[in-house]
Amino acid sequence: MRSSYAAGVYDLNTRSGHYRVALVPQPESEIPGFRAIIVQAVRSDTPGRAIRLTLFERDLRFPSPDDRDAA
Repeated sequence: MRSSYAAGVYDLNTRSGHYRVALVPQPESEIPGFRAIIVQAVRSDTPGRAIRLTLFERDLRFPSPDDRDAA
């Protein structure tokens, strides 16, 4: 199953401001059975401050029953 998160840079407008968000899938995850994606968001008015986090997504070989893509 593919991740719904595609690598790239995205522009997001929220109530708290404008953000540029970069998504970078990692080749290996620190947690077995999961994929890791690095997420970094930077506000346009304060470019020196970035929010960084790692998103871990379960690596399922088949759609789970609660998956939005499940039939």
